[in-house]
Parts: sequence; structure tokens; C-alpha cells
Amino acid sequence: SDRHRAFIAVHTGAGRYSRRNERAYTDFCRRVCQTVGDRLAAGAGALEAVSLAVAMLEDSELTNAGRGSCLSRDGSVQCDAGVMLDSRGLFAGVGALPGLVRRPVLVARCLLESQLQSPLLPGGLIPPSLLVGHGALDWARANCRDCDVGFVESDNALVTPAARTAYLKYSRLLEAAEQQQQQQRLGPRKRRAESPDSSPSGESTASTAAVERQLGNGGHRCWLTPAAGGGPVSDTVGAVCLDSSGRIAVACSSGGVALKQPGRVGQAAIFGCGCWAESVGDAGVEDDDGGSTGVGCVTSGAGEYLVRCQLAQTCARAALRRSPRRASPAVVSNGDCGGSESSGSDIDAHRQDDLASVAGDCLRREFLGHAFMEGVELRDAGLLLIRRRRQDPNLPLQQLEFLYGHTTEAMCVGWQIVGEGDGEGECEAVVSRQATITDQSHRDIVCISGSVYRL
Repeated sequence: SDRHRAFIAVHTGAGRYSRRNERAYTDFCRRVCQTVGDRLAAGAGALEAVSLAVAMLEDSELTNAGRGSCLSRDGSVQCDAGVMLDSRGLFAGVGALPGLVRRPVLVARCLLESQLQSPLLPGGLIPPSLLVGHGALDWARANCRDCDVGFVESDNALVTPAARTAYLKYSRLLEAAEQQQQQQRLGPRKRRAESPDSSPSGESTASTAAVERQLGNGGHRCWLTPAAGGGPVSDTVGAVCLDSSGRIAVACSSGGVALKQPGRVGQAAIFGCGCWAESVGDAGVEDDDGGSTGVGCVTSGAGEYLVRCQLAQTCARAALRRSPRRASPAVVSNGDCGGSESSGSDIDAHRQDDLASVAGDCLRREFLGHAFMEGVELRDAGLLLIRRRRQDPNLPLQQLEFLYGHTTEAMCVGWQIVGEGDGEGECEAVVSRQATITDQSHRDIVCISGSVYRL
């Protein structure tokens, strides 16, 4: 048989997680994996699986995606999402999608399926792979009526009380910070003339510091209080899947950064930045080692900088280039996520085969140390990465490597093996935490952990 066990992994974002909410996130990730695992066991493909997984993440107020998303500067919800298959570079994304759709990832999936159905439209037009703003909404209304995307009538339907409270709080802080900046530009003499009773270093200065501390550099971190109570809602969510036929699909979704400019599009919707899937050795064409290899990667973190470095594509392609040449043990337990210094020595000591080294190198060299990141203080990133390897195209047995890594304080991840054999139904979820945190502005710690399976 050419069918084998399947695999699904999800994450709820790289950032900070309150320890009192840790159980809520891990339990939620397990529920998502179990639900998607049941669908995979029934024969669902990878695209259906990752779409369902991310749609469930979007439906939860625990995440910064779909319902509960960070609000834009004007108080609206605008979401980004993307999906990709491991064949022919097929990708679809929606950006700055107005908050009238509960599950943006399903709009992206519908857009991708339209490419599969019609390589060319009437008149020789090329099907779009990325739609933004009201153009994306209009397309969804015309083409996604049967896709359970969750159309709503009010643009407040996706705004949660926690998101509204946080928006009002940080809008006031940001306004105070902007006023302070304006006063500094006016100069002390003009400032005294216009506001003789104002204190030169009072509440507005404190507000400036509060904004920088709580929103992060440029507002790239969202500090909402989730329904579970306390702690921040994290960044972009995502899923990676290997189905029982050996195909890989990936998907991601985000409500964007706190107080973002309306119309802003983050990495989740951009080709090569939020997610990447690719295979070599398919359709009878072997890779350099006589077998076939497939990879899938999703990212989370500071969107503008993930776009700048194209981290998802870079990491996935590195994993393809550095494919293992011999099988690893059936299962390798999760590595110690005590943090690996930027020199790479700890990563090399704890790697499973060489995928941990690939992920660590990418986070250190292609993100933290990238030339385009010079002068950037907020270097927050996280990723999920899988690599499947079939050494003999005539045999169904294949190896799957799964890793997650982050430069942030923490990242919540869940995963499950689906199908017959040892490990059937195995479902795990963790909040991975750094053992050591360096200065927030110049973090140089990379946390890597994962497993290797025979499928």
C-alpha cells in the first residue's frame, strides 16, 4: 500500500504565555489536533486538514486570528491568511480582509482551489493568488458561499470585549506618546509658550515608556487579555500536515499587529513569508539521493521582519538542501528546550539528525543575524518545520522529522500522529519556554525541540 500514517501540528503563536493560562492553550491545541486527526484518519487530505486546523484556531478567542484579533488603529478587525501545497508552488493568500468573515483561512483555501480547478480563466486571465481588502471580501462573497467561511453582518462580530478593552487602553497610551513626541519636536521654549502649566517630564513621558514596553517596538506585539483571563494573546497561528498519501500542506492566519495601520498586510498572506511547502522526488522524479523529500514550514512573529527575511521559504528550502541520507531511530523524544546560544554549539549537541541544525541556523543567521535586520530591535520569530523522507520510492515506510523553534520567550505547539501502528492517536501539546532570556532588544537565544518518527 502507498498509504501510511499521517501527522498534524499546530501552534498558537510565538511570544509570551501566562503560566496560569498555559493549560488553556495546551488543552486547546490537543482538541484541535484530535479533531483534525479524526478527519485525517477518515481519509482527508493535507489541504483540508490544515484548513480545518487553522479555522478552529480562528474561531477561538484565545488566539490573535479571526474572532478575538487585535484591532487596527481605527478599531476594526482586518485579517491575513495563507495556504500552500507542496506541489507546483501553489499558494493563496488574503490580506487586510475586513472583519466580516470568521474564518479567513477558508477564503484562502477557496482561492487556492480555484487555481487547481482552472489554470487559466476565460479570456486567458490568470487566477489570482493574493487578494486584499474589500476586493478579497467581494471575491469571497461571490465564490465562497459553500465553503463555511462564516460571513457575518456586522463588522463588530469578531471584536471581543477583551480586544475592545485593550484597544481603548493602548489607544490612550499611544495618543499620549504621540503628544509627547510632538512636544519634543516643538522645543522647550515653544512648548512652554503653548502650555505653560504642563510638566516637561510628567505623565506623557511615562505613557511613552508604557507604550514601548507593552506594545513593543513599532507596536508589533499584541497584549490582549484572552477569555481564559490574564496574559497576552500571541501572534500568527499556523498548522502543518502530512497526509496518508504523503502530501504536505501548510496554513497560517493572523489578526495582525496591535493598532496597525488599516490596510497593512503581514507575513501570513505573503508568498514565502508566512508558510512554505515543497517536495522533490515526486511524479517519478527522484531527488539527489534516489528518494523523495518534502518539507512544510509556518512562521510567527514580527510580520514586517519575517517578510523582509522571507523566513518560511528560506528555512524550508534549507531543509530540502540538507536532507538526511540515512534513517534515524523510530522516535526521538523531545529535545531539551533550554535554549541554544547563537554560536550553535548547543543546537549541534542536541540536534535530531540535522533538521535541528537547519532550523537553528535559519533562525540565527537568516533572521537574527540577517543583514536586513540591522538596526531592528524586535527580533521575535517562531516556526514549525516538518520534513518527510522516503528513501525507497517503492516502499511506503518513510521518516518524518518535526521541529519547532523560537527566539521569543515562549511558543505553544500541539501535534498528533494519526493512523495504524505504534503511536496511533498520540497527541501532545506544550508551551515551549526559554530557559534563559537575554535583553529584550537584542535576543540571541534560539530554542529548538522536536521528534523523529517512522511512518
